[in-house]
Amino acid sequence: MKLLPYILLLFSFTICQSQHVEFISGVSLNSFYNKVESPRQNSSYVNQHGPFLAVAFEGKKTSITNWRITIGFENYGGSISAYDGGNGGGTRVEADINRSSLLVGLYPLNLRLWNKIRINLGMELAKVVYDGFEGTSKTSVVFSGTNTITDLHDLHTTFNQDSFGVGVGMNYDIQLSNQLFIVPHYTFYQGITGEFKNTPTEPKSRRHRVCIAIRKKLM
Repeated sequence: MKLLPYILLLFSFTICQSQHVEFISGVSLNSFYNKVESPRQNSSYVNQHGPFLAVAFEGKKTSITNWRITIGFENYGGSISAYDGGNGGGTRVEADINRSSLLVGLYPLNLRLWNKIRINLGMELAKVVYDGFEGTSKTSVVFSGTNTITDLHDLHTTFNQDSFGVGVGMNYDIQLSNQLFIVPHYTFYQGITGEFKNTPTEPKSRRHRVCIAIRKKLM
């Protein structure tokens, strides 16, 4: 999150230079997944969806592109069951997650097709503001016959992790007046960093956001 102050500075500059503002609301359809690193690991996920709210500003178009910056709130979650171990024992984490994040999105590439369709390409940083992380971590050692069970509710900050990913957005502008548009809005988010740390696997997130936006010309 070291880039966050610079993105906020650019966000302030873009607001001052912006030509359009959008108010976006909809639903975030979340899907946890992970790449299995070895036969020792296995995992399963149950996904949970939640609301998505954001405001977006687009700056003046330059010879290369026009900046689009979003700041928003997103809620999503699900259940995870992840194991890493072998014949001698291992660790299994089972947890229910209900996560809320504040995000800042930086979209430097914005393309317009047929004067109505806009495509946005960029990146997002998310800061977790609430993490309902409840479950258990069970570590077993076969040779000694010991089992250690830890309640994750008291240790959720150990697993809590801010995230970074890339986003691709598509918008269709429906003009209501010279300055006002209603915009069906879709964004696909692909997490690059893991959603949690210190778990047997490193689950990432894919999210589909289906929204409606009100878009207004500012100048």
